[in-house]
Amino acid sequence: MIYKPEATSASIVAIGSFNPAIFSPDWLEANGLIGSDDAKEMRDKPNLIITHQVTVLEAAGFVLQVDENRFNVSSKGVVTPALRDLAMGIFEVLPHSPINALGQNFDTMFKFLDKIAYHHVGDALAPKSLWGKVFDSEKFVAGLERLVIKIEEGSRFGEVKTANCTNVTVSRGATSFPAIIFSYNDHHDLTQDRVEGQTSAEQAASIVRSSWEETWRSSGDVFKRLIDLTLPKDA
Repeated sequence: MIYKPEATSASIVAIGSFNPAIFSPDWLEANGLIGSDDAKEMRDKPNLIITHQVTVLEAAGFVLQVDENRFNVSSKGVVTPALRDLAMGIFEVLPHSPINALGQNFDTMFKFLDKIAYHHVGDALAPKSLWGKVFDSEKFVAGLERLVIKIEEGSRFGEVKTANCTNVTVSRGATSFPAIIFSYNDHHDLTQDRVEGQTSAEQAASIVRSSWEETWRSSGDVFKRLIDLTLPKDA
């Protein structure tokens, strides 16, 4: 294999209106959202922040950051369903928190053992022939730094069927070895795509419960397929 996954991370992000000051280790533990070990670790961290404007809590497996408009829980180390359970549980405990948008995000960095294969992927996704005509190819070299593709349900020249979408980002890894970072964002617009009988926080919890693991699997499938389709057949 001329490439391999080097690191994977995940996050669940909600945009809306929140009260950062309530997100304390004691509150999370009292509501059964974390265990006593995680609560103690959070209290002992020197970077613990709990204010009316922003809260930052760090445990062994995740970092929780909440400000007045944004909720973000992100993985540390190996990604596990515990991240899903925490976000889902918080939304269920706070059913009346207004949430406008929800994002389920997965990033994987792929290390390439062959520089030629690494450049094949970038050249296939962002052909350099055009840039060689704009900038003198004898003096300059063009390379893919960051590419974002938005995937929506519908047709190219027709109507888009939903406000929800998938965003796939390809970027160069800032490492000592050739690496490409693929990012997968599963975006839900809760101002447009509402479910009758549910608050927006309840709807966010339902989305995370029903689709987080499938989104995780889909992200990996998309990343691998993008690489395999852009590499030469004999690579």
